[in-house]
Amino acid sequence: MRIGNGAAEQLQLDIYGELIDSVYLYNKYGSPISHDSWMDLTRVIEWICENWDQADEGIWEVRGGASTSRIHA
Repeated sequence: MRIGNGAAEQLQLDIYGELIDSVYLYNKYGSPISHDSWMDLTRVIEWICENWDQADEGIWEVRGGASTSRIHA
């Protein structure tokens, strides 16, 4: 039996594309994001640029540890 969510302790880099797409669509069809929100997003993007190549668990929810051998498109 497993209690809790193992994803809380995992590095998952697969969500950031969806995040950027969501911000784009909100900015285009909703209302423009604020300057403060844009600056927060800029910090996230800088972190992604520095860490995109790290081994992660991604969408596969591997319990045995991070992997770089899976591709999601």
